[in-house]
Amino acid sequence: MKMHELKTIQPFFGQLKTDGKNFEVRYNDRDVRVGDILILSEWAGQAEWTGQAKLAKVTYKIALHSVPNLLMPVDHTITYDPRNWEVFGLHLLEDGKVYPRPQALKIAHKLVSLNDKKRI
Repeated sequence: MKMHELKTIQPFFGQLKTDGKNFEVRYNDRDVRVGDILILSEWAGQAEWTGQAKLAKVTYKIALHSVPNLLMPVDHTITYDPRNWEVFGLHLLEDGKVYPRPQALKIAHKLVSLNDKKRI
C-alpha cells in the first residue's frame, strides 16, 4: 500500500461525496494500485491549495485503453502515453469527511505505516 496526493479541482472535489462520485479518471504516472490511499487535495489552480482534502482507498482500476470500442481523443501535441489513462474506483474514508490538508497527510501516513506493520 502506498500513499498518493492528487490535486483535485472543483467541481470534482465537491462531487466526491455530495453527488455520489466514487471514481477518478487520471493519468496514472504514479503507479497507483488497488489498495493504495489517495489524498485528494482541493486545488484552486495557479499553484494554490485551498487547504482541504479527502481520503480515499482505491478499490478498483481499469485502463481506459482496455475498454472495447472506447474512442479516446488523440492529441499529437501531448507527449504522454495515452495507455496510462485509468479509472480508479474509490471508497471514501470517514464517509468523505473534509480534512485540513496537513491532517489528511498525517492520517494517510499512519494508515500506510499500520498496513506495513501488518505485513511483517
